[in-house]
Amino acid sequence: MAYRIDPGEPTNVELRRVIAEQLSRAVEALRVPGGPDSESVHEVRKRLKKARSAVRLGRSDLGAAVAKHANAELRRVGADLAQQRDADALVEAVDRLVVANGDEAGPILEALSEVRRLVVERAEAVRRQDPLQRATVIGAARTLEQTVAWLELVPPHAAGWKALGPGLGRQYGRGLQLWKDLPAEPSVEQLHEWRKRVKDLWYHQRLLRRLWTEGQRPVVDAADELAATLGADRDLGLLLAHVVPGPPDVREGAPPIQPLSVDAQTSQLVSDASRALRSDLQARARDLGSQLYADSPAAWASRHGAWWDAAARRADAASDPGASDPSLLGTTA
Repeated sequence: MAYRIDPGEPTNVELRRVIAEQLSRAVEALRVPGGPDSESVHEVRKRLKKARSAVRLGRSDLGAAVAKHANAELRRVGADLAQQRDADALVEAVDRLVVANGDEAGPILEALSEVRRLVVERAEAVRRQDPLQRATVIGAARTLEQTVAWLELVPPHAAGWKALGPGLGRQYGRGLQLWKDLPAEPSVEQLHEWRKRVKDLWYHQRLLRRLWTEGQRPVVDAADELAATLGADRDLGLLLAHVVPGPPDVREGAPPIQPLSVDAQTSQLVSDASRALRSDLQARARDLGSQLYADSPAAWASRHGAWWDAAARRADAASDPGASDPSLLGTTA
């Protein structure tokens, strides 16, 4: 079934169905004969993100402790599968720079060609090393199956909009605060943290898109564009860290950055191009943020709650055509 929650059905059933569908499909992709390829792993990681976002939306239904633990388990599985994706992201970042500098003279394109050769070689080397060892894949699939079974046993702590509204407002509020707190020159990690919350906003709109599909479509499109913009910025920031040697990456669980073997001129040209494009991307991100985060968290949740109530009434009327609802019917003389 689709990645959405039907306001006409029990909320706890719908929430667990959405999570189970995403994780079950991820398990299927992990357990293909011969193991998953890089594209399958990328799809698995996207399903993990969709499931985690649903968990955060349904925090009041599942309970804070359960939601926190489930999110941590799924985050760990995603991190175990991230190596190939990070290598491919470097190639995509270089390709983006090639497009952005296509009208420039030879030196920058020659520098980008050399860097692209190196990052493609690195991505292929990651594939040949088969980083997804059998034990990692089996362990990931088992964790996802156990998570599905465990969440099915968790009794609902809330129903209807009370099960979803607090989670919607909470994640929107976190994204709003991260946007407000961005300094003039934000770090890659600051922007990446904001992107996570933007992705939540996008996924939550998709989960709730049956509330008012036409009215929500501009928000869905803007959130999708903002997430893509911040994703492109992160990839360029990652490339910059490989081109310009700096301190080791000390994030928990992150592999150390291995600088590319390029000369000083190539490093300077590519780093200048990366910073210029990142500046443009960040300006666009801030502009989109000012549009998407114009509400207070309470107003955001309240508006969606009103849409939820209206959608639930429509669902009730559709299931019982003989019933009348004064709020849906006009008066007659």
